[in-house]
Amino acid sequence: MSRFYALDDSYFMDHYAGPNPPEIPHRYTLTMYALSRNTTLKNGFYYNEFLDQLENCVLDEARLQILAL
Repeated sequence: MSRFYALDDSYFMDHYAGPNPPEIPHRYTLTMYALSRNTTLKNGFYYNEFLDQLENCVLDEARLQILAL
Protein backbone atom coordinates (compact mmCIF):
# COMPACT_ATOMS: atom_id res chain seq x y z
CA MET A 1 0.00 0.00 0.00
CA SER A 2 1.42 3.34 -1.02
CA ARG A 3 1.22 6.31 1.28
CA PHE A 4 0.06 8.33 -1.77
CA TYR A 5 -2.53 6.03 -3.37
CA ALA A 6 -4.88 3.30 -2.24
CA LEU A 7 -4.55 0.15 -4.35
CA ASP A 8 -8.14 0.52 -5.55
CA ASP A 9 -7.67 4.19 -6.55
CA SER A 10 -8.77 4.54 -10.20
CA TYR A 11 -5.75 6.66 -11.12
CA PHE A 12 -3.40 4.03 -9.74
CA MET A 13 -5.28 1.23 -11.51
CA ASP A 14 -5.59 2.96 -14.92
CA HIS A 15 -2.24 4.77 -15.24
CA TYR A 16 1.38 4.32 -14.36
CA ALA A 17 1.54 6.26 -11.11
CA GLY A 18 5.17 5.60 -10.30
CA PRO A 19 6.59 3.08 -7.87
CA ASN A 20 4.53 1.75 -5.00
CA PRO A 21 7.36 0.96 -2.57
CA PRO A 22 7.15 -1.12 0.58
CA GLU A 23 8.30 0.41 3.85
CA ILE A 24 11.54 -1.66 3.82
CA PRO A 25 14.76 -1.39 1.76
CA HIS A 26 14.07 -2.50 -1.82
CA ARG A 27 15.54 -2.35 -5.33
CA TYR A 28 14.31 -0.72 -8.49
CA THR A 29 15.59 -1.85 -11.87
CA LEU A 30 15.16 0.43 -14.86
CA THR A 31 15.77 -1.23 -18.23
CA MET A 32 16.12 0.95 -21.33
CA TYR A 33 15.88 -0.48 -24.84
CA ALA A 34 17.09 0.82 -28.18
CA LEU A 35 14.64 -0.53 -30.76
CA SER A 36 14.91 -0.86 -34.53
CA ARG A 37 11.23 0.07 -34.93
CA ASN A 38 8.35 1.65 -33.01
CA THR A 39 5.99 -0.55 -31.03
CA THR A 40 2.25 -0.70 -31.75
CA LEU A 41 1.24 -0.79 -28.09
CA LYS A 42 -1.92 1.01 -27.03
CA ASN A 43 -2.50 2.74 -23.69
CA GLY A 44 -3.25 0.16 -20.99
CA PHE A 45 -1.02 -2.58 -22.46
CA TYR A 46 0.16 -5.52 -20.36
CA TYR A 47 3.82 -6.24 -19.64
CA ASN A 48 3.70 -9.48 -21.67
CA GLU A 49 2.41 -7.52 -24.67
CA PHE A 50 5.40 -5.20 -24.27
CA LEU A 51 7.80 -8.17 -24.15
CA ASP A 52 6.19 -9.63 -27.28
CA GLN A 53 6.78 -6.34 -29.10
CA LEU A 54 10.49 -6.43 -28.20
CA GLU A 55 11.12 -9.68 -30.07
CA ASN A 56 13.52 -9.25 -32.99
CA CYS A 57 13.85 -5.47 -32.64
CA VAL A 58 16.13 -4.83 -29.63
CA LEU A 59 19.37 -3.24 -30.84
CA ASP A 60 20.80 -2.70 -27.36
CA GLU A 61 19.74 -2.46 -23.74
CA ALA A 62 21.06 -0.99 -20.51
CA ARG A 63 20.03 -1.53 -16.91
CA LEU A 64 20.23 0.71 -13.90
CA GLN A 65 19.57 -0.75 -10.46
CA ILE A 66 18.86 1.49 -7.48
CA LEU A 67 18.66 0.46 -3.83
CA ALA A 68 16.05 2.53 -2.01
CA LEU A 69 16.31 2.67 1.75
